Amino acid sequence: MKSVEFEIAIELIVLGSGAGASYLYDYLPSSSFMLLANQQPFCLVDLGFGVTHQVLQRFKAFPKQIIVTHNHSDHAGELPVVARVELTRGRKLQVFAEQEIAERLKRHRLAEHADQLSPEEIIDWVTPQIGCRTPLAHGLEISFYPGNHSEKSCGFILYQANRPIFSYSSDSQLDDAFYTILDQAETFNYGCSCNTQCVACRFSRDKTLTES
Repeated sequence: MKSVEFEIAIELIVLGSGAGASYLYDYLPSSSFMLLANQQPFCLVDLGFGVTHQVLQRFKAFPKQIIVTHNHSDHAGELPVVARVELTRGRKLQVFAEQEIAERLKRHRLAEHADQLSPEEIIDWVTPQIGCRTPLAHGLEISFYPGNHSEKSCGFILYQANRPIFSYSSDSQLDDAFYTILDQAETFNYGCSCNTQCVACRFSRDKTLTES
C-alpha cells in the first residue's frame, strides 16, 4: 500500500455582476458565479436574470448543485424555468438555500408550476439552518448567515477541511456582525462586483488517498 497525494483546485468564475434592472434595461447578467473543481464546474451560485445564457455559453450545461442566497429576481429569477427544463431532461437539480429562504422560493418563485408539480418534485432541496455546516461536493461544506436586505438574504462561508476558505455576502447593507462573521474566511467577496471575464479567486488543498 502507498499513499498518493493530489491537489484539488477550487476556482470561482464570475458570470455576472448586475442587478435586476441592470439586465432588463442594459442586458447585464445578474450577480452569479460558478465554482469549479480541477477546472470542472460543480456548483452555481445564484440564478437570476441573464445567468442561464452565461452558464450555457461558458460551460454548455448546468451543474448538479445550485446555491440560492435569496428570492429576488436577480438571484433566483430563472430558477423555476431551468429547474423544470433540467427535470424534463432527467436531471433533478439540487438547490441549497437557508430554511426560510427555501420556503419563500417554494411558495413564491416555484408557484408557476404549482398546478402540475410540487417544489419537491422539481428540485432536490437542501435547507440548512443558519450557521449549520452542510456538505457540498468535493469535500466542501457551506454555512449560511443572514445579511441585512429588503428581503431575507443570506451570505455564506465555504469550508475545506474545516478551513474557512471563501465567504460571500450576496446582497446586504452594512452590518458589522454579519461582515465580522464572513471576514474569518481567507477570501471574502462583497458581492459579485468584478468584471464578468475575471477569475475571482482560486483555492487548493492536498488530499491523501490510499492506493493498493
